[in-house]
Amino acid sequence: MIERHGEQRRRARGAVGWNIPHLEVALLQQVYERWLRLCQGAELPLVSALDALDFLPFSSNIILAEVLPDGDVEFRIVGEEIIAARGANLKGARLSQFEARLGDNPSLSQFKDAVEQCRPQYYDGPAYNFEKTYLRARRLILPFLNDEGSCQKLLVAIDYNRAHLS
Repeated sequence: MIERHGEQRRRARGAVGWNIPHLEVALLQQVYERWLRLCQGAELPLVSALDALDFLPFSSNIILAEVLPDGDVEFRIVGEEIIAARGANLKGARLSQFEARLGDNPSLSQFKDAVEQCRPQYYDGPAYNFEKTYLRARRLILPFLNDEGSCQKLLVAIDYNRAHLS
């Protein structure tokens, strides 16, 4: 039997622990645990394992993004809490649009790293709200592989603290 490249990569990389700190926010911990179950013993889950119903209880705090053939990231599904905290609906927006307007920042870099390195990313710090920093965000970016072993989707869970940062 001939294995597909993506399956070889999944097996070769093996199941490892990610350098994700203790997630004190229950929402992020629960999303992370569900994502880990989808890995089924491999390091990363395949897109085919992704079922939006698995994450329905967290839908208001989730972004589902597609990695486009050119490497750009397009936000496809954006939860209501994220829209309310950001003051705008990011659905259909692309990472390249934000980069052109804002330049590079920790949020953009983290999304790009998740795609290029094909590994989860965690962020705890200020949230950039369209050029205005005022929220604390705890964000977990979780990649899903296609059959070729490349990052195809990102599942992003975000918890915003509406208190102003000092």
